[in-house]
Amino acid sequence: PQPTLTLAAMPRREKKAGKEKSLQQIEEEDTEEAIDQIGLGMFHWEVYLIVGLFTAADSVEIGFISFVTEVLKQEWGLEESAKATMEAMIFVGMLLGAPTWGWLADKYGRRPIMLISAMVVSIFGFLTAACNSAGQLIPCRLMVGFGCSGCVVAFDVFAELLPTDYRGPLTMSTFYWFTLGALYSNVCAKFLLCSMGWRTFTIVCALPTFVAAAAGFFLVPESAHWLVAEGRKKEAAEVLNGIAKRNGSPMRYSSLTMPEVLEEVGTMDLCTRSKLRRPLIFMMFTWVGWGLAYYGIALLLPHLFSEHKELAKETQLPNMTTGATSVSQFINATAGATSALSGIPNVTAGVLSLSEVVETATSVSQKCYGLSFNFKDIIISNAGQACGLTVGVILVNRIGRKKTQAFLYFVAAVFAIGLGFPNWEKDILTIFSAVSLAAVNGASSCTWSHTPELFPTHARVLATGICSAAARLGAASSPYVISDLIPPFPTAMIMSSFSFMAMVTILFVKETAGHKIEDDDIESSDDEASEVSDMSDGDFNLNPRDIDME
Repeated sequence: PQPTLTLAAMPRREKKAGKEKSLQQIEEEDTEEAIDQIGLGMFHWEVYLIVGLFTAADSVEIGFISFVTEVLKQEWGLEESAKATMEAMIFVGMLLGAPTWGWLADKYGRRPIMLISAMVVSIFGFLTAACNSAGQLIPCRLMVGFGCSGCVVAFDVFAELLPTDYRGPLTMSTFYWFTLGALYSNVCAKFLLCSMGWRTFTIVCALPTFVAAAAGFFLVPESAHWLVAEGRKKEAAEVLNGIAKRNGSPMRYSSLTMPEVLEEVGTMDLCTRSKLRRPLIFMMFTWVGWGLAYYGIALLLPHLFSEHKELAKETQLPNMTTGATSVSQFINATAGATSALSGIPNVTAGVLSLSEVVETATSVSQKCYGLSFNFKDIIISNAGQACGLTVGVILVNRIGRKKTQAFLYFVAAVFAIGLGFPNWEKDILTIFSAVSLAAVNGASSCTWSHTPELFPTHARVLATGICSAAARLGAASSPYVISDLIPPFPTAMIMSSFSFMAMVTILFVKETAGHKIEDDDIESSDDEASEVSDMSDGDFNLNPRDIDME
């Protein structure tokens, strides 16, 4: 049955700032129609800023670990494999967290899961600064990654509260914040990493998620779509009434509805309905492809644009026979030796005092242990991401989701090959890194927007979470791919191949720009048509206004 619309006989009037505004009270309305009727307003821009901070937090954490591991490799005397493992842990956490948070968000609601995951990132982000060994840091980064994967829930909340006409461009534009996050970590590294130490740098990099969580607690409501799907129709109406009031819209609702079939489409349908299962499989391959390509290039930048020079003799730590393999171990060992020899005449004269050791170690730390980062090229490469995203935003509704992604993934695949020649001039390498990173960022941002459009409400966050986990699988492999364990040219070819794979697999899913998913698109695939004909009386009559995110 169609939703019943009833206007109040005597519209209520609301006074605000000296103006009277007639309120249109509607007894029952479809959720998507109600969101479109309210329109875009101040509420959406407030939530946009919060979602932007969540998005930036992801790239801040990636930029953070790529710089810190280069420093800790020297300070803690890390092997290349240990360094790669430290970088990979955040992605392993994301791999574990993405389906977990997705399932929890579909079951218990978007808002609480968004806030809990953000607090996990903040807590373990701050705890990272207190770590004194790889054994302590790795679990912290694992938990940061686990929490980071829940940030995707904020993206879905935003998408589900946007009017249809603005959904595609605005959800894609949130990824400008991904670029801002990368630039934030670059600038903080430039001014804090060597001058104030990696621990201060760590704390500053953990702040964006904490700020987003605090703001989200006060400003982000539960998803009206999720509430309706759970049968909590009056609560959903209250959410939209609050949005309407904030936006200055006269629309008010007593109850919200959704097409009956959407109430019956759930999580298990991702596996049991072939036309949900098929796009899920292809999108997973697409996400794996861009995950390795994007994060591989992003993590490669501090390695590609850095040099390790021997420090001047006066700032080098003395060659002590203490068995120390790192600065911290050297300080501890020297302190013990100084204490043990302090009572022996004519011996302590040849032993450094603890204060001298600490002073020397501090001097070494402030010089980043001989590391020199070319921040200009790193920042230019990261800033290029905004250009790729702009191209994606321009093309996504003009030529469609699929063509936009295929084109940009192809460009990324071509230019990634150039990163296999580290001896080229730095300016040339900057061009290849900037274009490849820009292209894969623009393409993956479109993939982020495209994916939720393929799935119904009850399965949307879980489907996006599964795809996000697939991206993290590729991302978790990237630290080992870019490490010194693999030569530069094979590294570049691997990243290029994965971007090319993403280009191919995206061509096998449905184009959603300006289209709606029809009944048979959900119910069955072509090879199951005979089975469907026997069940024609029970066919779903899907109206996907909840899905179409044009």
